[in-house]
Amino acid sequence: MKESLKNYRVYIAAIILVIVGLGVPFLVLGISLIPSFNFNQFEGYPWLIAIFMGVYFLIGFLWGDIKGATYRKKNKNYDGELPEDIKTTCWSRRWPFFLAAALLLLVFIGIDIYYGVVGHFPFIVTNITSLL
Repeated sequence: MKESLKNYRVYIAAIILVIVGLGVPFLVLGISLIPSFNFNQFEGYPWLIAIFMGVYFLIGFLWGDIKGATYRKKNKNYDGELPEDIKTTCWSRRWPFFLAAALLLLVFIGIDIYYGVVGHFPFIVTNITSLL
């Protein structure tokens, strides 16, 4: 597990996943703010962040488990301990998704605290004509 955290690819993949996990909800929010589309403001973008967080956690759990399961099936080692290199590979697959989910959780909590203090989500314009 510790060896996989020393790999820079884990952090690069986690950063890319966080950018996607934050980019899609804010892109949807930005599109909903365009006056010519006549959409209502999309106030559910924090829940999209929470959905990405849950999906990343699930993918991270499954993606690492698939590697261990394929090794066990290939070597018919169903009860024994996995070798260290397989464990490291499994954790190298899991960590980007787990780190991205943790960062998205922090962003979601920050947005929720902002909502609790101010009364509306950040980046939501209460008067759309003020943008024009």
